Amino acid sequence: MMSLFEIAKKILPRPKGETRQRFLIAFMQFCQVLPINREKVVFSCFNGTKYSDNPKAIYVALKKIRPEWKYVWMLPDDSVKLRNAKVVKTGSFESVYHLATARVWIDNCRKNEWVVKRKKQYYVQTWHANVGLKKAEKDAQETLPQSYLNRCYNDSRMADLFIAGSAWNAQNYRDAYWYDGEILMSGLPRSDIFYKDFSSYYKAVCRFFRVPEQVHFCLYAPTFRDSKTLECYDIDFEKLKQSLESKWGGEWQILVRLHPNIQDKQNNIKYSDYVRNASAYKEINELIVASELLITDYSSCMFDAMEARKRVVLYATDIENFQNERQFYFELGKLPFPLTQTNNDLVTAVECFDDASYVQKCEELKKKLGICDGPDSSAKVAKYIIRKVEGRNN
Repeated sequence: MMSLFEIAKKILPRPKGETRQRFLIAFMQFCQVLPINREKVVFSCFNGTKYSDNPKAIYVALKKIRPEWKYVWMLPDDSVKLRNAKVVKTGSFESVYHLATARVWIDNCRKNEWVVKRKKQYYVQTWHANVGLKKAEKDAQETLPQSYLNRCYNDSRMADLFIAGSAWNAQNYRDAYWYDGEILMSGLPRSDIFYKDFSSYYKAVCRFFRVPEQVHFCLYAPTFRDSKTLECYDIDFEKLKQSLESKWGGEWQILVRLHPNIQDKQNNIKYSDYVRNASAYKEINELIVASELLITDYSSCMFDAMEARKRVVLYATDIENFQNERQFYFELGKLPFPLTQTNNDLVTAVECFDDASYVQKCEELKKKLGICDGPDSSAKVAKYIIRKVEGRNN
């Protein structure tokens, strides 16, 4: 016997663009009358494109405690195989059906404006960063499309819970995310890795890139520009490699990871036997803990690396232009991370890196930000969700 969404696929046309969206909206409205499965949880990550980040960490924790629950992941295709979860295609009729009938939603990005949450559904918005450099949402509304701002406002209105990894993070939700609901100061589940033994992740990265375990990794993970240009990613990797080996010794590999918004341009980077394409690696935090140095520009991963007790250097060639796109919450020059704008500056920053001074400045900043992450944030969030779903107060 065919399921409801299988019937929908057969009897409804396969339009594209706005017409398709109208059909999805109508189908969601129809599904609103169907029973809610109290043990079903739907996960979406980076707009339904990834199996990673906070949603993944919560999923892993939940299935350990409640293996009998039904878990559904929205992904682009079925290339990710999950033993304890059903994978459905993002934006399909099936994904709409599960959204409309699940008890719990877990997401780390904003849902489409047309998505409607029912009264008995519970929506956990984890977001995908703890501390950010770039001003977000309400604080940057002059530079963001109105369509996205509408999504943001609607998403915060639907959310029952936001997850925070620091006092700064929680206050930022209040100030910039149109959210005045409950915030769980549990730490971010994705950050559990920063409080564990890094050796297994280092070995996994070595296996992925097929390099011997004695190599040292430098991770280059810049953010994107609205124009999606790659001109600003002009690091002289040969000079960088020489400076790394001169400063800290050993053999170094440079891992290049582009932001998800421009991963389709990953093949435009010139790779070599020591410059590796890391854009497809499943988790950036695993790359961070496996590396000894992070180089970025304006990405929030600088604060993740700081929390993981890793060295960070900023390489930002277009500060003035970028600030015209997005203002900053922090003054770059006052952060603990050496700021460079040319390849010569970058080499000098590596060769003159002062670990003792850097560690002291990082500890001062972490205390100021009120970082509350720890080794078991995933379990804390999972248990909290279970209590809410099962109607328990302790």
